[in-house]
Amino acid sequence: MQTRGHATLWLAVSLRCLLAALGFSQEFRATLSGRVFDPTGAAVPNARVEAVNVATNETTTATTDVSGAYTLPFLRPGTYRLTVTASGFKTFTRENIVLQVGQIAGIDVKLEVGEVAERIEVTAQAALLETQTASRSGIVNTTQVTELPLNTRNPFMLGAMMSGVI
Repeated sequence: MQTRGHATLWLAVSLRCLLAALGFSQEFRATLSGRVFDPTGAAVPNARVEAVNVATNETTTATTDVSGAYTLPFLRPGTYRLTVTASGFKTFTRENIVLQVGQIAGIDVKLEVGEVAERIEVTAQAALLETQTASRSGIVNTTQVTELPLNTRNPFMLGAMMSGVI
């Protein structure tokens, strides 16, 4: 009888550990990454990349590596301004980058030769694509939970209604 009690206790502890591990995998913050190039398409190492949350003025910075790649992880969802500066190049700025929950957005930057005091501002922009990962995420708001038809009123069924979910 005592063996059965140990097995039940072991099963309960294992199940809690498994559920705790799954809970940590749900990251709400977003990531911004990409590469910085010069006009010839060569990588620009040691460029300073800065993302500023427009609502909170929170700033996150990174420096490109030898291949011109940068990554700005752990960004709170919101609207950002991306600024890239490098010696011998004009400052690049892109406004209104909207990051969603768990999004990994890729933005490649092409710098123009010139003085750092000169600026390039991108106003027209393409939609952000998650080129860095194949994962999908979505936001279910309270209106969807209350107004969409759900089988047995199970809110987890809304996940199956998101685009790209099979």
